[in-house]
Amino acid sequence: MIYGYARVSTAARSRLKKLMAKLIAGDVVVIPAVGVPPGNIVRPYA
Repeated sequence: MIYGYARVSTAARSRLKKLMAKLIAGDVVVIPAVGVPPGNIVRPYA
């Protein structure tokens, strides 16, 4: 849900989604992943 929407959103919104996803999923891996293109992060989570 959030991940798919983040891909369509801008980079700024994408980062906000990553932060919220980090809190929800509890994955610390999302922190370094913020610098990576949204597409790469959306796939594993989707």
